[in-house]
Amino acid sequence: MISIIYSTRNSNPEFKKQLLDSCFNKNNQIIEVVNNGIYSLSEAYNIGVKQTTNDIIVCCHDDIILSKNWDTKLLKDFKDNPDYAIIGKAGSLKMDTSGIYWSDMSETMIGVVWHQLDDKPKYLSSYSSKFEHLIEVVTIDGVFMAFDKTKVIHLFDEYFDGFHFYDHGMTIKNYVDPNFKYKIGITFSFDLIHKSAGATNDEFERNRLKFIIKYNDVLPIELPEKKIYWNHKNPVIPVKKQELISIIIPHIHNNPILFTCISSFLKSTTYTNFEIIIADTGSSAEVINEIKEFIKVDDRIKLISYDYYNFARINNDVVLNHINKDSKFFLFLNNDVEFLEDNDAISRMYETIISKNNIFSVGPRMYFSKESGVIQFGGMFAYTTKDSGFQITHHAINTSYSYYKNNTEVIGNTGACLLVRRNSFERIGMFNEKYTECFEDCEANFKSICAGYKNLFIPDAVIIHHESMTRNNSDNKLEKLQNDYKNNLLPFVQANFEKLKGYIHQV
Repeated sequence: MISIIYSTRNSNPEFKKQLLDSCFNKNNQIIEVVNNGIYSLSEAYNIGVKQTTNDIIVCCHDDIILSKNWDTKLLKDFKDNPDYAIIGKAGSLKMDTSGIYWSDMSETMIGVVWHQLDDKPKYLSSYSSKFEHLIEVVTIDGVFMAFDKTKVIHLFDEYFDGFHFYDHGMTIKNYVDPNFKYKIGITFSFDLIHKSAGATNDEFERNRLKFIIKYNDVLPIELPEKKIYWNHKNPVIPVKKQELISIIIPHIHNNPILFTCISSFLKSTTYTNFEIIIADTGSSAEVINEIKEFIKVDDRIKLISYDYYNFARINNDVVLNHINKDSKFFLFLNNDVEFLEDNDAISRMYETIISKNNIFSVGPRMYFSKESGVIQFGGMFAYTTKDSGFQITHHAINTSYSYYKNNTEVIGNTGACLLVRRNSFERIGMFNEKYTECFEDCEANFKSICAGYKNLFIPDAVIIHHESMTRNNSDNKLEKLQNDYKNNLLPFVQANFEKLKGYIHQV
């Protein structure tokens, strides 16, 4: 059983009945604290806690609706995750120096909460994707707070008066206490509708300043580790014969990252029918000799040399002149990619691309590093604004838990790790060689849509992309990028907007 506390200005038997009706266990303890401005919310909750008879305590607003049998799901959350002491429905990976936990909402907020204002239709606030497990945070929103009173060190901090910062005063005080050995998390196991959108006022501002003063020495507070999740089932290679995949890696100078890329690929995959073509674009003789020694470990790897670099031209030339005639798929791959040993991204991508003949490309979820847990790529995302017109970016970039959870059709996948069918790539005319710095992969994906193909983002295929470690300091990089956009990509989009508009969002 659990104990449920809510504070209300006037006795609210209807809400109490609604709470009880939504519970599976009708013997749950419900404590109503009638508080018409006499107590702060911290004081009201502390009064309620003294009356509790159960270890698991829920403190919630009196304007919420919880889904049926939510109490059993919450108890299961605590039972299955004994390392968690506090669980909420919305929260953040970071408490900013401003004392506003939603200041970087798109990057750090976690949770899924419904809102319904007056008689208007309810709407969903998805601060992150919805997960089957808890996501660790540093603080939670007070609309719904559950905690195990045997595990928390601090209850609600009565230093904060009124009806604001009672939630962070409790969660942050526990989080920064070195004796607090547990975690704070967000659950997705049940739904919550909040009949308010929340608002700040003078009282909020007063408590925010008090919070900043009290925690000045430790702000900002940020979760040090963001985990990288995926479905850990072993990918099953279809019974059908593995088709030959040609993996093309342009390269110059930086052998350690190239060797990490190839070694991690070989360790990560159960896929065996491939060839790797290293397209060196002007390395020194010493670097070339190192590569020649390295590739002796596997006769599926070969080296070819160029005296120039242009992504589109290099890859097109390899396709036309250097790949095995039996190759059915191409994997265009940057040399600064690292594969994860227990993920087998290439097998996951292959399984998807062979599932339907109309798939042009598939792409994986990419992270800047294993240590940061911050997403670099989650599918291309195209949009238009009134002020700036057409724009292209990466979905979920700089977030940790906001990526698409299922295979999702997108406007395109990045050339950093792009698996395509040979026949469809040749049909669209390969890469446009007018590009000098960037966006040739965008146009190729867009051309595939115009030709009737689809591009799929595969979230369970996960890799690390140490972005632009080779050519990040190239001369006039930004100017070249802007010219490619203005002179090549934008005119293509404008000419084909009717065919692409279903993939372009308006923001």
